[in-house]
Amino acid sequence: MLLPPRFLQARRFADADSVCLQCLYKLSRSPTPRRRPLSTSAPFKNAVAATRQQRNVFKKEYFWGNSILEDVLLGSRRGVQSDATSMSMSKSNGDEDTPPITTMAKESPDSAPQPSPVSTSTLIKDELPHRRRKRLREEATAASTADPIIPHDASSRLSTAASALPATSIRRLLTTYLSLSKPRLSFLVVLTTCASYSLYPVPAILSSATAVAPSLSTLTLLYLTTGTALSCASANALNMLFEPSHDAKMSRTRNRPLVRKLISPRGALAFAVFTGIAGVGLLYYGTNPTVAFLSALNIVLYAGIYTPMKRISVLNTWAGALVGGIPPLMGWAAAAGQCAAHEGNWEELLFGEGSAGGWLLAGLLFT
Repeated sequence: MLLPPRFLQARRFADADSVCLQCLYKLSRSPTPRRRPLSTSAPFKNAVAATRQQRNVFKKEYFWGNSILEDVLLGSRRGVQSDATSMSMSKSNGDEDTPPITTMAKESPDSAPQPSPVSTSTLIKDELPHRRRKRLREEATAASTADPIIPHDASSRLSTAASALPATSIRRLLTTYLSLSKPRLSFLVVLTTCASYSLYPVPAILSSATAVAPSLSTLTLLYLTTGTALSCASANALNMLFEPSHDAKMSRTRNRPLVRKLISPRGALAFAVFTGIAGVGLLYYGTNPTVAFLSALNIVLYAGIYTPMKRISVLNTWAGALVGGIPPLMGWAAAAGQCAAHEGNWEELLFGEGSAGGWLLAGLLFT
């Protein structure tokens, strides 16, 4: 029996009790007829497609955990839907032969949304903790790998100041001589010598029977400081005289007077000889021969042994430590010479009963 097509169409029944189970199963598996909008105009279709697309499609910003990236890269939360998504949505809502409908027109490059400017302070304030730690580690690594800037020493600065003065002025000559003496290093040597001189225990101070407070001679202290400063100037000038070619290779020493030709080698040698003789002579006349001998020995050790050994062996550091330990022994011997009970020779001053304090101070600077 042939039935007309209208009887073969699947139907929905409001009351399921009036239909058998087999028919009800067939009706439930039948495809739902597609509902078309009442209006088939293009504006209505565009509105429906845009509404469904905004409701069902996630933007990329939905999956971003860091809102700073969104503000920096996109500048706003509004995005343009892709053509592929619009095409698929339009095909699912319209006929197959209907041309793809674009929900939002592409904006021209001139009218594209520009990223909103974000200040550096805002980025640092809103920076995530793990990214802040990573940034700090990178900055610390970059700072450690960079070459450290070594400041110029006092001699280089004085040479720069002397070069700016007129060539025939006395001030330029005195500044050049002062730069030859390495004033900072000489001051430290004089300071250690005066410290040991002041720490010497005068026997009269320790005695309770004396009524007048005894003290060491101020004139002896003046001779000691002046002679030590001149001896240091001599040793430092010889040090510069022996290695001008090596000083020119280092940024810290390339501005020294002999490297910049502010003084001739003959003039530097004359300055070193004059200051050495004057310093040792003042110590011999104003203190005692033992202190003068220690001063001359220090000049020889610094200029004759320490300076050449710097390019030969690391043992030069031991020679330099010995040079640094002699000045406290000089100050102690100068004070002991005023309180010597016997002849005051070098054996009594250096190895006598009260010489242990001087050797302890010398050993402290040696180490």
